[in-house]
Amino acid sequence: MIEWIKFRWEQHQIQRWTDQISRAQDEAEEKARARSATAQELHELGHDFFSQRRLADDEMIRLTSNYYVRLAHRMLIPVPEFKTEGGHWMESEEHPGRYHLTPQTLHELRAAIRSEKKARREEWTVWLVLITGILGALSGLVAIIKN
Repeated sequence: MIEWIKFRWEQHQIQRWTDQISRAQDEAEEKARARSATAQELHELGHDFFSQRRLADDEMIRLTSNYYVRLAHRMLIPVPEFKTEGGHWMESEEHPGRYHLTPQTLHELRAAIRSEKKARREEWTVWLVLITGILGALSGLVAIIKN
């Protein structure tokens, strides 16, 4: 649970970073247009913000991939074998040498995790129903004995 909270917090921080980049880009473009910037200047400005946005997106992908890999390991779900070329892993565009799961592999891993969580939850549900039934029967028996 704590790891999930940490993951969500880090996701939130990256989203805030992305929002700040977007706001800064809007403000910079507005100022550039106000001073009658050329199309080339606007293009360079957009390129600078685009590269910052790619860094933020890359960080979000890395965070998500790492979280689900750790979760899968903890739940004893097999994680695809790491291969630098042609496997289920791909190198980060912004940080060479860093790898994360491909979108399709991440989707499949998340589905496997959901399936495992559902199976574990169903096991507890059976026991909870059984215990509730026994407690109900015992309370009924106690009520009959007291009368």
